[in-house]
Amino acid sequence: KGKTAVMGPNADRIPTGGGSGFVTPFSTVSVSQGLKELKKKNLIMLTDDVIYENIVHEFYTDATRQTKGFKAEYFKNKTLSGTPEVIRVEPSIDYDWQYGAPLDGFPEDGFSIRWAASYISQSDGQLKLHIGGDDGYRLFVNDKHITGDWGNHSYSSREVELPVEAGKEYRFRIEFFDNISSAIIRFNAFRLNEEKLRQGLAKVDNVVFCTGFNSNTEGEGFDRPFGLLHYQEQFIKKIASMHPNLVVVLNAGGGVDFTPWFDAAKAILMAWYPGQEGGQAIAEILTGKISPSGKLPISIEKKWEDNPVHDSYYENLKAEIKRVDYSEGVFVGYRGYDRSGKEPFYPFGYGLSYSTFGYSNVSAEKIGEHLVKVSFDVKNTGRMDASEVAQVYVHDVASSVPRPLKELKGYEKVFLKKGETQRLSVMLNEDAFSYYDMNQHRFVVEKGKFEILIGPASNQLPLKATVEL
Repeated sequence: KGKTAVMGPNADRIPTGGGSGFVTPFSTVSVSQGLKELKKKNLIMLTDDVIYENIVHEFYTDATRQTKGFKAEYFKNKTLSGTPEVIRVEPSIDYDWQYGAPLDGFPEDGFSIRWAASYISQSDGQLKLHIGGDDGYRLFVNDKHITGDWGNHSYSSREVELPVEAGKEYRFRIEFFDNISSAIIRFNAFRLNEEKLRQGLAKVDNVVFCTGFNSNTEGEGFDRPFGLLHYQEQFIKKIASMHPNLVVVLNAGGGVDFTPWFDAAKAILMAWYPGQEGGQAIAEILTGKISPSGKLPISIEKKWEDNPVHDSYYENLKAEIKRVDYSEGVFVGYRGYDRSGKEPFYPFGYGLSYSTFGYSNVSAEKIGEHLVKVSFDVKNTGRMDASEVAQVYVHDVASSVPRPLKELKGYEKVFLKKGETQRLSVMLNEDAFSYYDMNQHRFVVEKGKFEILIGPASNQLPLKATVEL
């Protein structure tokens, strides 16, 4: 209700994961576009293009501040070695040479460039620095390495925040090399307009901050950090300190470290990489047009060390040859957390709704040697029509081999009007009770008791029934 501000680096785009899963959609709807359609006059844009101002025109070649722009040095090798072939002043760094040479007389591949510039801020504040390239690029400020991706690769980009003090000089150095094929280099510097941000937030009742990862920062062939970029975490806290009603929309392809910032947000919407109409779906959830009903397909740990596979991953082994041991066996994900007793930050199967649901009246009927029909009632006890995903887990009471405490063996999604009750049935066949016997080389079901646990999440299973096979 009321006026809403939409902001954040992912507000105006539909982010995707990188690598072979990447596709270019025919059209997209961003979160800001989706909210514009639903909120109309009650939406205020505080997206990055509004609250950040480009300051590249304030860069000078050196501290004398006589010449605006960047001092560029071009080399006919990949290593910035020797005397540069060309030295000139350039107003900005934004080049896509494709498969051609950067200058006449230069090779199409195997060249490098260094840019240098000086910036003096008129006041204390925050800069946002964006750099990207194909191939290697790196950014130094006052000779300190700030960020980069120094290697042979297709286009990637990095963003960092830089606090600046009034009157202090900041010496920027951007270095780039092209190995083979296409060549791209881009650099931009933006300054946060604190006054525009403050004025905008004062006019609204709610803030939607869209952040997370994208195809440049998450993809195949490399590991991304567990946490968000530090400046994104800091910005979430900054907005929360300026406004009491902050919702964070998070794009990621896997778990994220929520511990540094989750309590700054009134709500968190895990949006994954939602596809071309994702912004419309997110807007409908945020405005209450529909109730969210997604459940986590993974457990999200409090810290990476808690993950059951942590000690299997080669970075944590002192072996001479890097390898993955898979020492966790079948105890991956929630099965591993059940075994270790460590609580994840968000458990497998977890997900909130705008309504509430009651579970009752469970029965488990054997209708075959290894076939069980599980039935139970789910009632919408809240004030909104909504969908619920009921989950059915199986626990082997006594086993001759190490088995997980429980395993998801069935689920059912049901749409219920407020006050409505439906009876759901889930069939559990031999697969639900068996394990792989290493000696017999086949799946087997051991005789004995099995508990069937039912509920809305792996850590909320209010119903229990027992069967004997």
